[in-house]
Amino acid sequence: MTRRTALRVAYAIVTLGVLMGCAAASTDVASPSGATNGTLNGTVTLIGTEGPAQTTGHLSLYSSLDDFEIRRAAYDGPLTPIQTGARTFSFLFDVVRPGTYYVTACFAFGCGEYRDHERGDLVPVLVSARGTTRLDLSF
Repeated sequence: MTRRTALRVAYAIVTLGVLMGCAAASTDVASPSGATNGTLNGTVTLIGTEGPAQTTGHLSLYSSLDDFEIRRAAYDGPLTPIQTGARTFSFLFDVVRPGTYYVTACFAFGCGEYRDHERGDLVPVLVSARGTTRLDLSF
C-alpha cells in the first residue's frame, strides 16, 4: 500500500467516525420520543387601573386550537406579582415539551387571550427544545 492510499484510507475512517458520531448525537433532537424540553418564562401586565389592585392569576398553555376552544390546558401555572401592589406578574414553566402553544392569562375578574392586536387572531407561541422562550404580554 502506498503512502497516498494509506492517507486516503485514514481520511475515510476519520470521516466515517465523525459522521457516525454526529448521527448518534442528533437522535434525541428530532424524534418526538426523545425530544428535549424547553423553558417558557415572562410577564403579564394588566393595562389601566380597572380591577382589583391585589389579585391572583394563572397562565395556561394549550397545545392545539381544539384544546384551546374547550380549555383543556397542557400546562397551567401561577402568575406571581413582581412586587406588592404591582399590576405586572411573572410566570415560569421550567419543563415544557417543544411545540406550538396558545396562551390565556386568567384572574379572578376574567381571562385574556394572547391575540394579534390588529387582526384579533390567536398568536401561537413556539417553545423550542433545549432553549428558553420569553413571552411578555399585556391585557
